[in-house]
Amino acid sequence: MKRFKLEDDLLHEDTSIFALVSELPAYRLCFQLNNDLKLQLRRSPEDKSYSHKNHIYHFTSFEYHNKQLDLFWWLVENKSFYSEAPEVFGSSMLLSRPLLTPFKVFDFFLCCEGEELLAFNQFLKTELKRLAYVRTFKQLDTSTIKNIEVLFIKE
Repeated sequence: MKRFKLEDDLLHEDTSIFALVSELPAYRLCFQLNNDLKLQLRRSPEDKSYSHKNHIYHFTSFEYHNKQLDLFWWLVENKSFYSEAPEVFGSSMLLSRPLLTPFKVFDFFLCCEGEELLAFNQFLKTELKRLAYVRTFKQLDTSTIKNIEVLFIKE
């Protein structure tokens, strides 16, 4: 299993993470957020993978780089229902596991990174409140969350 060390400069005050509760499937939530927040999130070339107790869990993810505002967005599913057992070649099964266990009640993470983000945070909170398909949300403090690096590291 690969081990990663998160560099201090990867997590800084220019990153916002919102944990979302939504009944929509990932592709539909992505479509709705694109329409309502004027984003252009697209499916990531590879799902976010996380290894735990000899299983590799896969989480659907979407990303978008707004070059005009220099903001990088990503949407990650918090619940995986698919895992692989690498010790058994070709073995896969349906197992449920959250990406960040302390936030298992949330379905998705909407993350944004960029220098102009502080002014944008209030707008984003207002917009998320008005979206009927987002039941609730919480802005997370990146400095206090254990295992937050799983949202940032690409294998």
